[in-house]
Amino acid sequence: MCVCRQVYMAQHILLIMEFLDEKIQRLYREGYKQKEIARKVGFSQAHVSRLMRKFGMKTKGHSERHRKPIDLTPSPNLAYIIGALKGDGDIINNPKWRKYGLRLRVSSKIFAQSFRKALQKQGLEPYMWFTENPHKGIWNVTADSQEFIIWYENLNLTEFLTTKEMQISFLKGIYEAEGGYYYSSYASIFNTDSALISLIESILFHDLGFVPSVYCSKKGRKKPRYQIYIPTKETARFLALIKPCIKN
Repeated sequence: MCVCRQVYMAQHILLIMEFLDEKIQRLYREGYKQKEIARKVGFSQAHVSRLMRKFGMKTKGHSERHRKPIDLTPSPNLAYIIGALKGDGDIINNPKWRKYGLRLRVSSKIFAQSFRKALQKQGLEPYMWFTENPHKGIWNVTADSQEFIIWYENLNLTEFLTTKEMQISFLKGIYEAEGGYYYSSYASIFNTDSALISLIESILFHDLGFVPSVYCSKKGRKKPRYQIYIPTKETARFLALIKPCIKN
């Protein structure tokens, strides 16, 4: 290989490394964990760890991530998070392995980004990534917090949703997760939790002035699925009220 070619290749490799170094530092500033950064840049976790030490970046320990104080003051933003979790969310509470976290898995990138932004507002450090599958693929949003999981599992929704603003934000979250706007006509929300459906129906009827209907489907299902139906004549008002980022 000629000298010019060798110099060109060396310069090219240097530019690539500088780009990756900047990317690692940017991901660190955005709150990504070491393992997540390694996955994004295509390096081993050990290599990323060495580079982070080189840049003077301190990685957060397991306990620190889970015990970081977060804002659990009742608010519309927190109500939105709860609504989304009640729809498409999963909770991990495993004291034996010291694993405490939440996860949302959805096909919409817009919804995933909205949920991630809401988590960040509460002081959580969410991570978002895409998983390919034979269909549309799945966007995953996860966050670790022992404080949040314990609070969430002891949450009384009726006592929590004390204002109309919080009720509306809660409905927005669960509608984006498990709702739909069908045939440009009517809106619906689905869930298998009968108590949750009853609460949503009560909010819509008693607090927000809608006249919803509830249907139950059992055919071919282990658990009945309930559907809240918003009449066609009220759907436009419903969507204008909750302002969903999708299905609108």
